[in-house]
Amino acid sequence: MSETEPQITAASRHTRGKRVSPLFMPLKFTPRARDRFVRARVRALLAHLGGHASVSQQILVHRAIRCEWDLLRLDRRLDAEGELSEHAIRVRGALENRLRLDLVALGLQPPQPREPTWQEALASIHAMHQRPEADDAP
Repeated sequence: MSETEPQITAASRHTRGKRVSPLFMPLKFTPRARDRFVRARVRALLAHLGGHASVSQQILVHRAIRCEWDLLRLDRRLDAEGELSEHAIRVRGALENRLRLDLVALGLQPPQPREPTWQEALASIHAMHQRPEADDAP
């Protein structure tokens, strides 16, 4: 490949000339929808990893996608029926935790603490100046 040719990555190959939309979310849980869901998530996660993934990263990518698919199915069942069995609730919690850990292992960073608003910062400074100093006490 020459240096002038752009490198085709998982994301650019399928979106060239097309408007990029948010991630695919299935309306029905059919095998065809699952295939489309998996392809969309693989593209998104490969783009997150820089276009290439090692074997261990590929395993994590596919495991995370499987967990997300199962979570979406449980969510749909919860919306339709209004409740889940105790076992399904435990499974849902385990899937959420597994998905979180897989995404962290793939390099997803936890959210950064938000910056305080100017009102909060001013209140904090005011509180510091109102507090009596412990060193000045006899």
